[in-house]
Amino acid sequence: AALWHRRLGHLGFGSLERMCRENMVTGMELDRGGLAAASSWICEPCIYAKQSRGPFPATGHKAVKPLGLVHMDVCGPMPETSLGGSRYVTTVLDDCTGLSAVAFTETKDAIGKKVRAIFEALENIAGRRVKEVRTDRGREFVNQTMGDYFSNKGIIHGTTVGYTPEQNGAAERLNRTLLEKTRAMLVESELPQQLWAEALATANYLRNISPVAGAKVTPHE
Repeated sequence: AALWHRRLGHLGFGSLERMCRENMVTGMELDRGGLAAASSWICEPCIYAKQSRGPFPATGHKAVKPLGLVHMDVCGPMPETSLGGSRYVTTVLDDCTGLSAVAFTETKDAIGKKVRAIFEALENIAGRRVKEVRTDRGREFVNQTMGDYFSNKGIIHGTTVGYTPEQNGAAERLNRTLLEKTRAMLVESELPQQLWAEALATANYLRNISPVAGAKVTPHE
């Protein structure tokens, strides 16, 4: 169980147990005794990676169809520039399915182009259009170019009140999950911090194939 915990980006043991119990994956054989023993094991990278801030509450309505509501946020500048030259990561979360996507940029000015590419990819996968987007009031989202894009696509753009990240709790929870997984993997592997973007992309992939609260299938499915 401890090995699968590490393989899946330091996934919680409760989620590991759920994956097995509900047959969400194949090839993972874990017995209850092993899970019970592992759950009392102390994972030092997890302890190091965890943030001290309290959880962000759920906010607003829950979308009932894919891309009915999409949350977005930006993290950065990161302490280290990635090998690819990035300092920022943009996170995108589909409210209905829990599917998340990430994009890396050197500056905030390049975020708009990445967002448009992500939306196009998600719409091709889902066969639906993005209906509503929720972000904070950062200039990377609230500007003429993005405003024109949302308007031309018929996308409703909702923003939070300044300095209240809890109003976009879904995006903040996603950021916390991905950053904690990233830190834990880098600490355990003893890889240089410049690989944060590669580790975060891996963390996002692992999150998409793992259980999320309130869903019977993984976001990837």
